[in-house]
Amino acid sequence: MIDDHSNRLTWIACGMALIFVTYGIFNEKIPQIIGDVTTSIQHVRDVKHIAYAFNSDGTKGFSKNRLNKNILTSNSLSDWKTATTSSWDSNDENTFYSLDSHGLKAGDTITYQEEIDATNLSQGTSITLEIQYFQNNKWLSNIQAKLDNASKIHTVTTKIPSGIDEIRLPYFSKDNKTTTDTLKVRHRKLEIGENATTWSPESSNDDNLNYSKYIGFYYDSQNESSDNPRQYEWRALN
Repeated sequence: MIDDHSNRLTWIACGMALIFVTYGIFNEKIPQIIGDVTTSIQHVRDVKHIAYAFNSDGTKGFSKNRLNKNILTSNSLSDWKTATTSSWDSNDENTFYSLDSHGLKAGDTITYQEEIDATNLSQGTSITLEIQYFQNNKWLSNIQAKLDNASKIHTVTTKIPSGIDEIRLPYFSKDNKTTTDTLKVRHRKLEIGENATTWSPESSNDDNLNYSKYIGFYYDSQNESSDNPRQYEWRALN
C-alpha cells in the first residue's frame, strides 16, 4: 500500500509535469498571439493599397481602378469610325440588343459611353447620346444626354424600366433632320453600374481579358501604391 509520502511525491511530479507542459504551450503561443496583435495594430496604422487585374497574379490588366465588363457584343470601335446621318439618328448602328442575351433585366442600372468628335456638326444643330427602349420592336421611350460640339467621352446612365425587352444604341442622335452631318465616334461601351469605367473591347472579342476579375491588396506606411503586381495579395472578385 502506497503511504502518504509516496502520494505527495506523485502529486508533486504530476504538478511539475503540468507546469512544464503549460509553460511549453504558452512559450509557443504567446509570441504568436503578440505577433498577430502587433500585425493587426500595424495594419490599422498602415495604408491599404488596392489594385485590380484580369488574372490571378495581377500581371494582365493591372490597374488601380476597377474595369467593368463591356457587355456590347459588336461595334465597340477601337478606332475612329465615320458616322453620317441626314435624319434624327445616325443610321450606321441599327443593332438591337436583347436584354436576356446580355444578362440585363428591368431595374438594372446601366451606363453607356462613347467618344464623339463633333467638331464638324452643322451650326445650330444639337446632338445627344441616347439609350432607346423597345418592346416587341416597338419604340417606347429613351434616355439621353445632350452633347456639346467637342471631342470627348460622353456618358448616359439610366435604370432599365419595366416592360422592356430590347435596347438600341445609336452612335448619336440630333435635333435637326434637315442637315446632313458627319461625325467621328469610337470607344463605345455598355456596362452595368452607375459609373463609366475605362473603355475595353466587347466581350465577344476578348472575353477573358476585358474586365477586372481579381482584386489585390497590401499594407504599408506609404501613401503611393506600388505598380508591381507581385507586391499584392490577389483574390477573385465576386
